Amino acid sequence: MYGNDKDENNKHLKEKNASNQQYFFEKSNVEIEKFIIKVNNLKNGMDIQEVIEHLGEPYSNNARKSKKWNESSKGRCLTYYLKMWRKNSVNELKDSYVLIYFDENNKMEDVIIKLK
Repeated sequence: MYGNDKDENNKHLKEKNASNQQYFFEKSNVEIEKFIIKVNNLKNGMDIQEVIEHLGEPYSNNARKSKKWNESSKGRCLTYYLKMWRKNSVNELKDSYVLIYFDENNKMEDVIIKLK
């Protein structure tokens, strides 16, 4: 589960040693359920720091770029993986994740939950 301890947060992406495990990283069904409940308690307009304090450190925290080269950033996007098929690779068919979008003032504006 995502937590506030940085060392603990980094553990969530360590490779599993079980030989029958296909996913690079996979939360248990109980962990996924608890995390989704936390996500569902978020409110639009929350500050990015509030969200991180509530959910823990994300897998990634990226600027959302405009499609036009001469426009500035359109905000940020936090990514929390629940299941990751392969390290450093996106697999739309197998990955499960939560994307949380923020506007240019770092206020939450949208959440996408993709479960597989």
